[in-house]
Amino acid sequence: MKRKPIYVEIDMKTDMDKLWSFTQTPELHQQWDLRFSEIHYLPKKDAETQRFLYKTRIGLGLEVTGAGATKTVVHPKSGHRVSVLRFGSDQRNSLIREGSGYWKYADGGQGILKFSTRYDYKTRFGMLGVWFDRLLFRPLFGVATAWSFDVLRLWAEKDIPPSVSIRNALIHALSVFMLVILWCYEGLVPKLLFPGAGELDLLRQSGWAEGVEGMVLVLLGIAEIGVGLLTLLFHKSRW
Repeated sequence: MKRKPIYVEIDMKTDMDKLWSFTQTPELHQQWDLRFSEIHYLPKKDAETQRFLYKTRIGLGLEVTGAGATKTVVHPKSGHRVSVLRFGSDQRNSLIREGSGYWKYADGGQGILKFSTRYDYKTRFGMLGVWFDRLLFRPLFGVATAWSFDVLRLWAEKDIPPSVSIRNALIHALSVFMLVILWCYEGLVPKLLFPGAGELDLLRQSGWAEGVEGMVLVLLGIAEIGVGLLTLLFHKSRW
């Protein structure tokens, strides 16, 4: 089964040295990249290849460790830089067996850098691992990569530390989740499923929709559910 590599690209208004430092210094890299909890560079054995160890905590006290190697290529004429890497894990509970990819740093002009990545990997656990990766893990890994790049952009452009971006994102996600639950619950339970529990009586007592209270209550319930779903769909929109 053919795998689709993960590709993410983002524009940043920053300089090459700053972006290079944030992405090539382990202590800084692990702050913004959700895919890695810890990164440690090993002493170099030659002038070109940098070997490293990584650790990813996946929750419930579980973690995955692995190793890799990275090499940098600089194009003298364009100033573009490419960092190629190989990585893998010998742990039996790691879905990823081995993989490879690159980071590309390109000058987009007018003070903008184009930072992109493309990587792919092989999985464990036979066809079960292949389908789990295809349906769930790979899409989530792609989202984590894209979100991490946005956290990096905020750090490079606006000096917003990754910890602040992550905290704000969690607060935003929780707020959106609660609003969606409240709107959908209010529309579904008291208006559509159990109108006789009190909502219908309140509407009748108001005298606002005499004779068509039931239909109006259904419409109100559908509208509230719609508001909840619209909140979920457009929570990132700016008005």
